[in-house]
Amino acid sequence: MFLYVLSREHVDVSDVAKQAEQELKGKKVVVVGDVPYMHMLDEIAQHIRAEHVAVARIPVQNHVYTPTQQNSSHIAPGRLWSELAGPASDYSMLYIGEESPTLTNLLVTMRFQSAYSYQPSLKQLRLESSKVNRHLGQRYHMVQRVKDANVIGIVAGTLAATKYRQVLESLKQLMRSHGRKFYVFVVGKLNVAKLANFPEIEAYVLVACPETSLVDSKEFYQPVVSPYELLLSLSHTREWSGEYMTDFHELLQALDEERLADGSVEDEPHFSLITGTLKQTRRYYSQEQPNEQAASSDVTVRCKNTEIAQYMGSAGAEYLLNRSFRGLGHDGEQHDIEPMLAEDGLSGIASKYE
Repeated sequence: MFLYVLSREHVDVSDVAKQAEQELKGKKVVVVGDVPYMHMLDEIAQHIRAEHVAVARIPVQNHVYTPTQQNSSHIAPGRLWSELAGPASDYSMLYIGEESPTLTNLLVTMRFQSAYSYQPSLKQLRLESSKVNRHLGQRYHMVQRVKDANVIGIVAGTLAATKYRQVLESLKQLMRSHGRKFYVFVVGKLNVAKLANFPEIEAYVLVACPETSLVDSKEFYQPVVSPYELLLSLSHTREWSGEYMTDFHELLQALDEERLADGSVEDEPHFSLITGTLKQTRRYYSQEQPNEQAASSDVTVRCKNTEIAQYMGSAGAEYLLNRSFRGLGHDGEQHDIEPMLAEDGLSGIASKYE
């Protein structure tokens, strides 16, 4: 059992209403807030003069998150939109809170007519259109990098969300059908140091809850994308439109549609927007035997005893063989040296050993 203690922050309601009136008068407005400001959203909504004002709430009492909901009170991402009298594209969003990943996820996943954010610490209202365009450009660049990747890591960022196992299996099947080599990682909290331990991985896909599925990976050595972005990069039938899916139920439907529509399409050379050249994707799995590695990708190494070591499509083994340094005793020149016995060493500190 988990007990979450959430703080409550104060907002100058009169200042919010005064600044919002100039920008939102005569529009349909939905008020969204970060967790510390949720208790003040109703009061803020009462002071805003607009055609229609709705409040997006966080369902925390007497409600279990069920991604199968297909009605007006759909939850995405982590907000209940039951008060909207129409599609989100008819509304302007007023976000109350500091700049955070929550705001970025809302801007990317929800197609609002316009989006404004109010930072209580600065008492500043600003339009977020330029931020959305810049962020979408960064996500599109990562999609193109994943499209060129041959080896992809699946990072399990949640073990509790509904249908996460089905999403993992669907992603595995998608990558097998396109010949991509994949590895599954459970690393806990995501950080740069953990993913840097696997240099052979060319891209990562994070399977996490809708609130944390979009990661700003500019500090990571390899791109970290969402499952829907992986689908976009591998699909032959879907095109980039700026729309995002973070809900597992919708994502599974899209993966099933892709499997039926694209299951028999051969991977042809594509023009890489990253390198500016035609790129042929390597197939680690054959279409005749999608669960087995293709024999054409086998790597063989002959040692001094003429024994053959075979790595069946192992991306890690291939990466190791291509490195100039593969560890002590693996340089091909010192195989005749007998192994040494372990002996007691010195003890002490760096300035003086005994």
